[in-house]
Amino acid sequence: MWRQHLEQLVASGRYRTQEQLVAALESAGFSMTQGSISRELSAQGVRKVGGTYVPAHVGGLPPGIVVHGGEISAGGPIVVLHTDPAGAPRLAQAVDRARLPGILGTLAGDDTVFVACLPDADLSGLSRFVGVQEWGSNP
Repeated sequence: MWRQHLEQLVASGRYRTQEQLVAALESAGFSMTQGSISRELSAQGVRKVGGTYVPAHVGGLPPGIVVHGGEISAGGPIVVLHTDPAGAPRLAQAVDRARLPGILGTLAGDDTVFVACLPDADLSGLSRFVGVQEWGSNP
């Protein structure tokens, strides 16, 4: 339950330190340590942007992950993302942790990630997250 409350606190975009998050959780009735908060922020993919904690889907990809392009499959609601060699597992993990609307999950190879999407999903959130402005097509 405290994890969901932490997600809501981070989504508000008002917290600059983990101590502030600990205090906010305490005022909501959750007694947590800074270490527990730190581990949970990492597990949720939360990052600091402009000095403020933000959810993974707001902050974009972690540093060092490069997306070279993406394609929408004509065979179903699948997006194919291309990245550097050995970069696909990190990219897939970042997309999964972002909990983007319309995304069911990912499957990573070495330099390619398949993103399973809901039918008729709005992919604008995924597009912003991975930095792909225009999708190619993979008929």
